[in-house]
Amino acid sequence: MKYIVLSLILTLWACTSSGPPAGHQRAEILNIRDSTIAQIDKVEPDLIQKLRAVSGYAIFSNQKNNKIKLPEGLGVGVIHNNVNGANYYLLADTELVSKPNSRFIVLFLNDAEIQSFITYAKIINDKSLMDLHPRISLNARAIKIYQVNIDGQATLISVESARFWQSDRLN
Repeated sequence: MKYIVLSLILTLWACTSSGPPAGHQRAEILNIRDSTIAQIDKVEPDLIQKLRAVSGYAIFSNQKNNKIKLPEGLGVGVIHNNVNGANYYLLADTELVSKPNSRFIVLFLNDAEIQSFITYAKIINDKSLMDLHPRISLNARAIKIYQVNIDGQATLISVESARFWQSDRLN
């Protein structure tokens, strides 16, 4: 059932006639990223130093508002490459976004890891292929994952696996 809902959501997400324009959605995702960083900086400035020192990072959230509407169990986020400044917008299917207003950060410890992750998180336009998109193991990768609470405190965590897709509408 979750895959049917996921298929429908991604189909609707891709339609330009539904929801706010892609530029507004990208701006809102970047706003979530920037406000998350600002909030963490107040309580854990050491993590922000790490975020700026690594090859790149991603921030995901399942916050809902008038510009971003997501079903339960899905999040949206952006990978930022610190080396070249590029942003990649993704959808996330992981247990980390199963609770309301969840946020998590992924630190990519090297450029090869960012490229590997982006290659994995391919754009899927054919909804029949979504069920075939494999989960990615996150344990043996050159990444660190932090869950961010409502106060901006971040906890280093381990995540078995997740699924990510690039949004063709947003990229």
